[in-house]
Amino acid sequence: MSTIISVKTITRSKKKSVTVVSGLDIFNLDLKKMSKMFSGHFACGSSVSKNVLGQEEITIQGDFSDEVIAILHKNHPEIPHDNIQAIEEKKKKKAT
Repeated sequence: MSTIISVKTITRSKKKSVTVVSGLDIFNLDLKKMSKMFSGHFACGSSVSKNVLGQEEITIQGDFSDEVIAILHKNHPEIPHDNIQAIEEKKKKKAT
């Protein structure tokens, strides 16, 4: 397993987006506590779910990728700065 934490921003519809944080379990962080902390900090919904590969990840409603990275750097100095990647994905439009 790689030691990379990926912070993805996925656009769901025109104005709605979701931030997905995966790879936190590698650094022995409690995902449920992290999810509750993110939902309280950003005043939005947040949950822990499994992705296609069976790994657990945190889904946060809204585009908070920069803020999530800043919080991870501030609250968890044991995570190296180079191990956190920001990725932006956009949903493809259907051809008409």
